Amino acid sequence: MQALRDVFDTNHDGKLSASDAKFSQFKLIVSNADGSKVATPIDGTAGGVKLYNSRTMVKKSRFTI
Repeated sequence: MQALRDVFDTNHDGKLSASDAKFSQFKLIVSNADGSKVATPIDGTAGGVKLYNSRTMVKKSRFTI
């Protein structure tokens, strides 16, 4: 996890957020029900729960880096 901090936590606050310079480059590997995998950016725009800033969220998870 230190490698993730070194590369993506550019403001060194211990969180991966839009405040980090490389946030748009961070992706998660998501396994689909059919076994396929896809690299998915964290952008909060998938259908689901509407947020106060007009974005949407399908599921909420917590990641510690």
